[in-house]
Amino acid sequence: MADHIDPQQIFFLIDRYPRNLHGIEKLCHAPFDPQKAERKDVRCGGKAARAYKENEMRVISGTARGTRLAALPGEEITRPTVDRVKEGMFSAVQFLLAGARVLDLFAGSGQLGIEALSRGAARCVFIDSSREACAVVRQNLKAAGLFEKASVAETAAEMYLAACRERFDLVLLDPPYRQGTVAALLPAVAAVTAPGGTVLAETEHGAPLPERCGTLTLRKQYKSGTVALARYEADAEF
Repeated sequence: MADHIDPQQIFFLIDRYPRNLHGIEKLCHAPFDPQKAERKDVRCGGKAARAYKENEMRVISGTARGTRLAALPGEEITRPTVDRVKEGMFSAVQFLLAGARVLDLFAGSGQLGIEALSRGAARCVFIDSSREACAVVRQNLKAAGLFEKASVAETAAEMYLAACRERFDLVLLDPPYRQGTVAALLPAVAAVTAPGGTVLAETEHGAPLPERCGTLTLRKQYKSGTVALARYEADAEF
């Protein structure tokens, strides 16, 4: 058993491969058992278990707090945002959520939009090009009791943005990493962001992003492990 495993290595593994328990076991050289997370005498295996529990998908706060959320296995379709990153995202907009109109692009499991609804957003549109992912979003909305406040569309983000005539107070972007998707979509995202609205974009650390794009200005960037979070704000008046 490796006694001095770096917890950041475990977090990195779970960030990248949230369903790969075998990889966690291999990293720790110890049997992986999430049920052992509360045992103080478990060393490396316990660290992996605690890391896994912290990264289980659930609603963190609000009316649906604690609701467990389903996801499709693997990262090809969904890559869950870990709790510490999600908490950072919503701490940045906590005073903007009440009554907000939200757009969740690349929705995956829908966990970001559901978190926004749970915290007081009035409505959320979920967009994903995967039929399977859209089915999971609907399942999670029903589990959280938020289905009536949402609409789910199976379409590519680019196509939706090109046809959209609605404006949103908060746009959530969590596309696949290392494809330059956020920077490429920002002009179209700016066109659907309401005056004074906010865009939160999750990328890999080091992804190039513009300081200014249309009506959007990059106000702040955060880093958590291998993940980066960018906050853009729209001009108050166009």
